[in-house]
Amino acid sequence: MDGLLKVETVKDDLIITISKSGLKCSLESGQLDMLIGGEFKITDMNTFLNEFKNYLTMEREDGSTPIHLMFDNVAAEMLENTDEGCEVID
Repeated sequence: MDGLLKVETVKDDLIITISKSGLKCSLESGQLDMLIGGEFKITDMNTFLNEFKNYLTMEREDGSTPIHLMFDNVAAEMLENTDEGCEVID
């Protein structure tokens, strides 16, 4: 997905940008198909994007969102592979 996904820091902000075509490619590439047990296809990109962004920020009972869970998963994977800038405190 080179060029379709961009992650950068600007001042105090982490900015994650994905193009519409990058998101479509990512979701229709097969990983999601295995999770849902069938082929996933976006039929109306604008309608899908409006609903998708709502789900990205939808809070669960504990206050977490899918974005928070993604950050947690990435940090956990980092801890398995590197100790650069982070650590586990018992």
